[in-house]
Amino acid sequence: MGALHEGHMALVNRSRAECASTLVSIFVNPTQFGPGEDFDAYPRTFEEDLALLEEAGATAVFAPTAEDFYPYQTTKVLVEDVSEGFEGSARPTHFAGVSTVVAKLFLTSTPDRAYFGLKDLQQCAVVRRMVRDLGFGLKLSFVETVREPTGLALSSRNRYLSPENRILAAQMYITMHALATRLAAQGTLDSQAVVDAKSLLTERGFEVEYLAVVDPLSMKEPAELAPDARIVCAARYAGVRLIDNVPILENAQEA
Repeated sequence: MGALHEGHMALVNRSRAECASTLVSIFVNPTQFGPGEDFDAYPRTFEEDLALLEEAGATAVFAPTAEDFYPYQTTKVLVEDVSEGFEGSARPTHFAGVSTVVAKLFLTSTPDRAYFGLKDLQQCAVVRRMVRDLGFGLKLSFVETVREPTGLALSSRNRYLSPENRILAAQMYITMHALATRLAAQGTLDSQAVVDAKSLLTERGFEVEYLAVVDPLSMKEPAELAPDARIVCAARYAGVRLIDNVPILENAQEA
């Protein structure tokens, strides 16, 4: 959606390494913002974004207007099941906006491959399910989250945090990583460990919306610890909503 950073550049670099040409879309999509969310305030840095993409070697940029892209705004793509819970509960209209815009981008650009960052884990699951259900003829690649030196996941919304709070907000990742290490060492799911991690985040000033172990394909909480399980978390810190996820055991993320 623009306000590009090194996380986005990792996707461009991966595409350039694997593809003959790289098309980047920049579109602050109004349909994935709910009432009271930050659509109007969302950072828009189009000229800076173009400079970064030129430096990174992107082939072209697709930057439509909402009026051109959604002439009527009456058609939606709904991906049930995997879009429910977690972000789907917190932002009920969000994933319909995501799946609709991604489907239209695929239809408009007809790519052979598409690249997504794993920071938005549930979004990746929704797109993966949509591609398989609707038979899009492309390959999906998912790139691991790029982080600041403190561990904080790179995000366009990090601009809302003061420099001091950006450092303190890294406790979210540090706590999740410690939980992942604990679960990996035990080799089993441990609900008390999750409760302890959530309490620790609360003590550190986070307003935790959810913290859970999930299967990254179904976004369901598994009955037992699987090799591809990940920890997902959403929390507010200093008034800014942050989401993140970490693997419990490293594994390839390809579709």
